[in-house]
Amino acid sequence: MPLCISTRSKLPSQAWTNSHHVGGLAAEVLSAQKPLVRCRPLHAATAESRGKAKKCAEFLQPYRQRPETCTALARRLVSGALGVKLSTARQERAEERRLITIAREKKRQAALHKEAAWDGSLGQPLGDT
Repeated sequence: MPLCISTRSKLPSQAWTNSHHVGGLAAEVLSAQKPLVRCRPLHAATAESRGKAKKCAEFLQPYRQRPETCTALARRLVSGALGVKLSTARQERAEERRLITIAREKKRQAALHKEAAWDGSLGQPLGDT
């Protein structure tokens, strides 16, 4: 039974904090029915482990999927490079703007969620932070 299933590697990302503790990134391990290792989320870790995790934060990030895109930027870049003005329907431009606004809001919420995970207030409502 593997410890985690990852799209990039077979083992979780890990970094030793001291001779007894190792920090790792593997969501599958925390949700396993019978884990092979004793594990806890970052907010329940020792202060030393949290400090080490903050120092190594850029290396302990989960695999990131390519973001969803729309054709607005590509159309603008290509038409600008070719020196051609493309006519797009007003409704299509409005829909693309709406998608971009939704994507920005998702990105903002993800940043708030990430910050809440670091300071341990993940389960609390956003208004109380």
